[in-house]
Formats: sequence, structure tokens, C-alpha cells
Amino acid sequence: MGKSKDRINLKNFIKAFVILIIAFAIINSCSGKNNNKDKAVNDPVTIEDKSSSNTKKMDQNDSNSNTPTEDKAAEASIPLDKQKEYYTEFTKPEIDSVIDEFDLVWDSLWIKTFTEISDGSMDIYEGYEKLDTAEKRYDRLYDRLNKVPDKGLEKDRKKQIGSFSVEVQDSIGLRIEVIKKAKKMFDTGKIIPSTLAEIKQIIEGSDEYMQQAILILTSIDKELSIEQ
Repeated sequence: MGKSKDRINLKNFIKAFVILIIAFAIINSCSGKNNNKDKAVNDPVTIEDKSSSNTKKMDQNDSNSNTPTEDKAAEASIPLDKQKEYYTEFTKPEIDSVIDEFDLVWDSLWIKTFTEISDGSMDIYEGYEKLDTAEKRYDRLYDRLNKVPDKGLEKDRKKQIGSFSVEVQDSIGLRIEVIKKAKKMFDTGKIIPSTLAEIKQIIEGSDEYMQQAILILTSIDKELSIEQ
């Protein structure tokens, strides 16, 4: 009887929880698809470790020339129209793909999971697997951000791309954190009231990082005279 009661309590909790999840989705939609100029965009790693990986990438980009003077001269020789051409052909498509995946994972594996558990079309075991898949896909997406094409851009613009990548990686890191909390909830069947407040705060923090990333992209588009 105890186990049966626990299952009922967990199911009732999830029905209430999914309402908050849908509300969080509205916040996320504002930071991802809408603010991104209407774009349709296996072990967990900590934010600190990932950010340092991205910093290493940026350092490698900056060390292609022998001296600071030569480096500056080489970058100054890249015409703006050539940078725009490179960015449009190589950098922007990869960025758009990353943001698409970022939104798709959240919509199809986080929101959909809680919605279907709430209406009874998915059990918590399948829900756990879906969240586990979401975590792995976010991990892979995180790694892709270390390889955004930027070779045809000048130094300052490379730094902008690096900053964009770090902001999105921080956002992804927080998404992974809430996924872990939800998986633990499914795994143990134990619900702590403070968990909801924590999840809400973490999701909001994730959205703030993504909003900053979008602002960086908007700045790049403006500098390169790319229509929004």
C-alpha cells in the first residue's frame, strides 16, 4: 500500500508540476525562438570545465600569427564584405542549427515529457529515459559550440563568437542541471517543496544566458549589415 500511495502522490505532483513547466516554457520561448529574430534554432560536464574549454579554443584562434603586429595587420586586411560572406555561409548556419537544437530538445524532451506524464500517455519510466536523452543531447550540443566556424573573421568578431558560445554553454549547463533534478525526482519518487523554486530559478537563469547570447548575435548582424 505504501508504494501504491507513493505512485499516486508522485502522479498528482507531476500533474501540478506540468502546469509550472508549461509556464516556464513561455519564459523560455521568449529567450530562444522569439528573441532570436524569429529563428526556428555522455557524462555531464560542469559549466566551469566547459567554459575553460571554450577559452582554450579562443586562445588558439588568436595565436595563428607570429606577432601581435602581424596578427593585427592580417586581420585588418579582411574586408568587411568578405567577413560578411564567410559569416553568412559558415558561421551563421551553424549558430542557427545550434539554437534550433537547443529549443527542440527542450520542447520535445522536457515539456512534452511532463505534458504526457500529466495526461497519462507516458509513464515515469519512459519519462526518465526521455530526460536522459535530453541530457545527452545537450552535452553534445555543448561540445559543438567549441567548434563554431570563425576563421574568416577578424579578431574582435572571433571574440564575439567566443562570447556567444560561452553564454549558450552556460545556458545549456543550467538546463542539464534541472534535467538532473527531474531525473532524481522520478528515480526516488521524493518531492521536496523547495525543488520547484530551485528549478524555476535555474530555468530563469538559463534563459538569461540565452538572452545575452542573442544580444551578441544581434550586434554581429548589425556590424555586418545583415538583415534581421
